[in-house]
Amino acid sequence: MVKWLAVGLLILMPTLAFASRLSEHGISTIPLPPSAVFVYEQVIVPWLHSEFKKDISDDKLSIKRNLLLTEFFRYEVIDGQKRYSIHIEYAVRTKDLTSQYEFAGVRAQEIVFWVEDKEVIDYFPFNEYTLEAILI
Repeated sequence: MVKWLAVGLLILMPTLAFASRLSEHGISTIPLPPSAVFVYEQVIVPWLHSEFKKDISDDKLSIKRNLLLTEFFRYEVIDGQKRYSIHIEYAVRTKDLTSQYEFAGVRAQEIVFWVEDKEVIDYFPFNEYTLEAILI
């Protein structure tokens, strides 16, 4: 009996450790499967980093962004599609090139990713919200 209990705990421990490490804000309340954590770490996080490297400035506005935090908090299969719910926080610095006003702040957003075969098929971003902002 003790042997089976020990084996059960060994199987569950990585799942519980991943869930607590990946959800440091306490958003996730259920353990995340290790296969979903693998997809998050190997597919979604690199995809997010590549998106944040892209320049989204234009001739009137200079925008610099830096990804600060990503947090995996929910995995669901909806109509056969694997969905990964991610919370991100990022620093943003915006400069109006005509008036020279500059804003800096930290913003956050939740995004649901649809991933199949280690590829982001689509993503569904929710509205961004400001955590902190200042006029420089």
